[in-house]
Amino acid sequence: MKKTADLNLLIVEDDEFVARMEKRTLTKHFKSITIVPDAQSGIDEINTGNYDVVLSDWDCPNGGGNRITLESSLPVVVYTGNSEIRSNSKFKVLSKPSDTHVICQALIDAYHTKANQ
Repeated sequence: MKKTADLNLLIVEDDEFVARMEKRTLTKHFKSITIVPDAQSGIDEINTGNYDVVLSDWDCPNGGGNRITLESSLPVVVYTGNSEIRSNSKFKVLSKPSDTHVICQALIDAYHTKANQ
């Protein structure tokens, strides 16, 4: 069973400050982390990169987290300040801010759920 330290994480976040904070707090927990600022860049990275799981803001440019969840073949955790977005069978939603352990656990759970489908 993979742990977060074995996973390559893609973060889709348009707020540069939030992106830097996410990377800084999650770096020691993942094999690698790449940050992109919008949904189109996220889709491009998913299609060309070597990622295991995606942490995506819901309200980012070029389609936002909704586009990422619809077009990604990877497991996605949506990280948002929008309290109206709810988890469903396709993705889990975490509220900003969330504890690092909660984020890591959601990402590893999403990875294992997708791997077992």
